[in-house]
Amino acid sequence: MKQEFTSFENNNSLIIIFAGWGMSADPFRQLRIEGCDIMTVWDYSVVNFDTTPLARYDDLYIFAWSFGVFMAQSVIKQYKIKPTLKIAVNGSLHPIDDLLGIPEDIFQGTLDRLDSRNLEKFYRRMCDSRETYENFRSHMPQRDIEDLRNELLSISTLYRSYASAYGHSTWDRVIIAENDRIFPPDNLRQEWDGHNRIRTIASGHMPDWQVLIEQEIIDKRLVGEKFSKSASRYDDNASVQREIAHHLHTLWLAHTTESPSSILEIGYGTGFLTALYATSWPLADLSLWDLAPQPVKGIPANTNITACDGEKLIADVPDDTFDVITSASCIQWFQSLPKFLYHAARVVKSRGLIVLSTFGPQNIAEVSEVTHLPLRYYSADELRAMIPENCDVIALEESEMKLNFPSPRHVMSHLRNTGVNALRHTAMTVTDFTRGYPVTSSGAPLTYRPIYIIIKKRSNE
Repeated sequence: MKQEFTSFENNNSLIIIFAGWGMSADPFRQLRIEGCDIMTVWDYSVVNFDTTPLARYDDLYIFAWSFGVFMAQSVIKQYKIKPTLKIAVNGSLHPIDDLLGIPEDIFQGTLDRLDSRNLEKFYRRMCDSRETYENFRSHMPQRDIEDLRNELLSISTLYRSYASAYGHSTWDRVIIAENDRIFPPDNLRQEWDGHNRIRTIASGHMPDWQVLIEQEIIDKRLVGEKFSKSASRYDDNASVQREIAHHLHTLWLAHTTESPSSILEIGYGTGFLTALYATSWPLADLSLWDLAPQPVKGIPANTNITACDGEKLIADVPDDTFDVITSASCIQWFQSLPKFLYHAARVVKSRGLIVLSTFGPQNIAEVSEVTHLPLRYYSADELRAMIPENCDVIALEESEMKLNFPSPRHVMSHLRNTGVNALRHTAMTVTDFTRGYPVTSSGAPLTYRPIYIIIKKRSNE
């Protein structure tokens, strides 16, 4: 197994691409993702992964592709790697399987007839267009045929020795290309059946890696910029977010037995929730964190306002610091919700509360239908399963809030004015958006699906 930094700028986050069979680092050398170094892993003749370079990084984002999906799972388990995010791309945990991966006879045929001519055919089949193939060809791996044969044999041997080892639950998202001619898409859909976050892309087996990674890793800088631009219009347009803040506050009050003395709010926005609890507990010390801090009226003069990525900063806060940690309509932007909840449970005091709202599956599904945005929303059951062992869920509610706009153009305006569209590579022309957006006799609907959850840390005594 070979590992190479194909992009290194001394960042705090690392993307690890487990490439498919027949690859090298060459096809990935052009990738550049702001804020991330990139390591490419290939050649699975021997499983001997070096974890030493990983130690310096705060976040590890694993993108496993093709046979790399199975190999990544093997490496992660064997070397006890704990990624922030793990995404399977056009691959299966049962890579040689008639129903769940590449059919046995096709795999064996590839192995038996492997030569330079058939390797060329394989590479062509990976690509769904002449442009994709020509781009790949300009960075084509230079591998010895015998080495490639040995790699295929090694993958087969390892797979058959781990035939029933793995489940799907540890993978955050799954991507399936509708024009894949290496792994049959129907087989991949069957393999990942039941996974809550499967995204179909219009691609062949070889995706556009730059676009794919930029869509899957949230650019917090862009989120902050989008919100800053919409801040002056936010209060007039964010009726859903305002209503969510009110309901979360009401739920919080109902489950509070004594006034908190210290509150941390992450992603406070323009202060919908802040103004409510500042009135309820005027003597509490407030700490407000946001990527793009905005002024909030009616809060104590000594309020500590910090411009930061709260998901990262909370890892540096000492244990048992705050009575309450809260966040409304924000944590859906986090890279790793389980990791955040772990730190929140550590930072909140004994018998303290974690008070959150987020959004559930199929949130703004109308937008996803036309833009094919990645699905980032967890179900209530998934959220409950993430709760650290020293905590209890004392309230969990779901609801649906449907807005109706005169036209898709008004939906676009709403998204822009509330910062909801802060994702890379999602720009569409107005014409494409309006043509593809679902419209009913009542207008253009937009459906929010908020989830409210209150978590209580057990006594340390």
